[in-house]
Amino acid sequence: VVMVSPSNTSPQFTKMDKKGFYARTAPSDLLQGEVLASLLVEDGVGSVSIISRADSYGRGLAEATAAAFEDAGGTVKTIVYHATDASDFSAEVTALGKGAADAIVGILFPETGCGVLQPAFEQGLLDSPWYMTDGVKDAGLASLCGLGTALDGFKGTAPGSAAGEAKDAFEAAYAGVSADGSPTFIFAPQAYDAVMLMAISAAANGVTGPEIASGLVEASSGGEKCIGVSCIALAADGVDVDYVGASGEIELNQAGDPTAATYDIWTTEGDTNPVLKSVDFGS
Repeated sequence: VVMVSPSNTSPQFTKMDKKGFYARTAPSDLLQGEVLASLLVEDGVGSVSIISRADSYGRGLAEATAAAFEDAGGTVKTIVYHATDASDFSAEVTALGKGAADAIVGILFPETGCGVLQPAFEQGLLDSPWYMTDGVKDAGLASLCGLGTALDGFKGTAPGSAAGEAKDAFEAAYAGVSADGSPTFIFAPQAYDAVMLMAISAAANGVTGPEIASGLVEASSGGEKCIGVSCIALAADGVDVDYVGASGEIELNQAGDPTAATYDIWTTEGDTNPVLKSVDFGS
């Protein structure tokens, strides 16, 4: 059975022997760690404390961010991990505050993020700038956690979409069917691209798992560039296509990881997370 994930970013998957049956259209958090560290340096942050989920996503992104930030001359005061099934986070938040860092990096998910942010608010830690990641973008944390405007101005990073015809076409189509007219949301372009890569490979190679798996890398790179469903017809006609995704070029390597990616730098305004700018990584 072949699988293409639109939202798994754990660096651990790069090292696994997946025998070609697994790929992803979201980039590894080794890249997000670099982007987040660069943002911290750009904002003049000299030291950080990190609070993170104690799972492969949280540990991988925390370690990548810490390593990149230290390589850039920054100081990591402490990294505090919390259990993913915990119900009380007061002790972890207290330990986080002891670092007295310039800023705090929160690698959280919505279901446990409020458990971290509410005691952080009570302990005065939200007076320091916080930097979030993709796990809580578009989650409406202000209302979800009952924090009002306390999160306003905080920044974060998340996989985004490269500017271009493919992005514009996807957003126009999505806005036409989304309930609120929104042109996209977190990981929507990557989800579209995951399905498209499998469909293109199926059209070119056949519909069994091994046949689809055999052509995922080829569908994402080399050949004739194309966007959207036109790529499926081309592949069915025997054309070697290079699918340009709604999220960007993608360009899968042999490990199934995209080597071209775009990251959004976003901020918080109430329950919204408008994008301030995007950063491209070429293949």
